[in-house]
Amino acid sequence: MGNRERNGTLTDGEILKLYFRRDESAVAETDRKYGSYLLRTAERFLTDRRDREECVADTYLGAWNAIPPEEPRSMKAFLTVLLRRNAVNRYRKDNRKRRVPGELLCPLEDGEGLSAAESAADAFDGEQLGRAISAFVSSLPSRRRTVFMCRFYENRSIGETARLLGCSRSTVEKELSAIKGGLRDYLEKEGYSV
Repeated sequence: MGNRERNGTLTDGEILKLYFRRDESAVAETDRKYGSYLLRTAERFLTDRRDREECVADTYLGAWNAIPPEEPRSMKAFLTVLLRRNAVNRYRKDNRKRRVPGELLCPLEDGEGLSAAESAADAFDGEQLGRAISAFVSSLPSRRRTVFMCRFYENRSIGETARLLGCSRSTVEKELSAIKGGLRDYLEKEGYSV
């Protein structure tokens, strides 16, 4: 088939020749040489195995569509750029589907919280809600911002948060109550029904 490297795969130059001849074995040879690397790289962006595999397949399609006229100097770098672009697009698409991130709302619902979160999700785009919550969190004093991030972003327990801050559980509970009330008021002012 041509020049092969020690591990039995074609050299990048040989693979490029296959792409330029529009030989479909170019994709199989690309997969043989870079498939496991691309899957490992996709793991950095995507948690679902099927999403990673689809992202790698989209990378091969992107390479097929770009070569020719592109003639990358480094196939690995070229494929990595395509993969990252596909993975980021997939990540954004998947996160756009969920209007309100579940991992943010679940802890808020563990007592008094945003009980009508679904109506907020139905009424407003998740990106706008995310901006509103970010603005609220940015306005918090440093300690409350840390409590918020520990509990709702990192999903730490009240006990873990208290240990991290060197305070009692009741102090963290009071802070959380104040944060929830403030967030509820803030979101209502912004037009969200909570």
